[in-house]
Amino acid sequence: MVKKDLARFFALVFLCALVALHSSTECEAWPWSNEQRKAERHFRKNNFDQALRHYENARLKDPDNPALDYNVGNVFHMDNRFQEAISEYSKAVARSEPALKEMTQYNMGNTFYRMGDMNSAAESYIKALLENPEDYDAKHNLEMALRMIEQQQKKQQQQQNKQEEKEEEKEEESKSEEKEQPQPREGELSKEQAERILDALNEQEKKERKELKKSKAKAKVYVEKDW
Repeated sequence: MVKKDLARFFALVFLCALVALHSSTECEAWPWSNEQRKAERHFRKNNFDQALRHYENARLKDPDNPALDYNVGNVFHMDNRFQEAISEYSKAVARSEPALKEMTQYNMGNTFYRMGDMNSAAESYIKALLENPEDYDAKHNLEMALRMIEQQQKKQQQQQNKQEEKEEEKEEESKSEEKEQPQPREGELSKEQAERILDALNEQEKKERKELKKSKAKAKVYVEKDW
């Protein structure tokens, strides 16, 4: 399982936060609104529809806040709406500073991981580590993703080998069947040759019978009766 997958989502950190549990009063750049606080409470209770509604209300009042994109992405992730989560994380990454960007890349990696896209997951973890080389969670998850990629490659190779083996077996069976077919000895006719000769003889016989009928018809003499 991806290490500390949930811890970062409950952190709900904002742009200037460097520690997961920083409170809103310690972050002056993007202070929480009442809507965000309501959203957080619903999020912690897994009421994702309500959390999303309050986050969207907050985003209407503060559309330039990348942390809201990040948090909406978290809601989608926890609600298993992974494609929508990736979309929100991408928006947050595009306009956030390193602290939030690192967190967003990490969460995006977790989302790709749960989607089974290990290549994209590894790429996101690497980007998170570029922002913060000391992110040991990202290092751990990167190792997990790389291990999964290796396993997938081995599985694909095994499937390919099995397919090649089946094709080789079919080819060998085909060659074996050809060898097992009885071959005519020298001076003997093959089955195909015998059938062709028999067909030719039947045609010749039909032709001779037809000619014989014609000749008999010509030879027949009609004698007038002597009354």
